[in-house]
Amino acid sequence: MCGGQSGPERDAVLAAQWAKTWRDLQAEAIDIANRMKDPQAKLVMLQVARSYGRLAERAELRIEV
Repeated sequence: MCGGQSGPERDAVLAAQWAKTWRDLQAEAIDIANRMKDPQAKLVMLQVARSYGRLAERAELRIEV
């Protein structure tokens, strides 16, 4: 998964993987929200998407070694 990396390098690789995961989930949540007809359900799904975005931002900050 992280090869022979250790310490900060390994953490950066893992953070990048998590950032991608959160961005993918954010995009999926936005796509689902855009197909929803119920305004309240759509709002909740967009809040979920924003939360995934915040998680991605935090992970992206950890990528820099």
